[in-house]
Amino acid sequence: MSLKCLSSMSESGDPETTIIDAQGLGSVISAPSRTDVRVEGFTITGGGSVDYGGGVFGHYTTDLVLTNCIIRNNRGGVAAYQGANMVFHNCDIIN
Repeated sequence: MSLKCLSSMSESGDPETTIIDAQGLGSVISAPSRTDVRVEGFTITGGGSVDYGGGVFGHYTTDLVLTNCIIRNNRGGVAAYQGANMVFHNCDIIN
């Protein structure tokens, strides 16, 4: 199996102006196994998954790095499952 990589950075870098809203339809960011994910400069909101991290969900051998993000108003907040590695730099997690 190969490792997949995904990076997403807001154009402004300001999480107050760049918002990802799941509108209650599951996790806002869900990183599957064997994935290297980098997210920077977003507000992550509206996640509706209590069991699987409404805001951010990483599972199995995921490496997930969030930088300069605001994670708020999600059901379930953040969840790391079975070996997921999550790193938060300059992030606010508010629920």
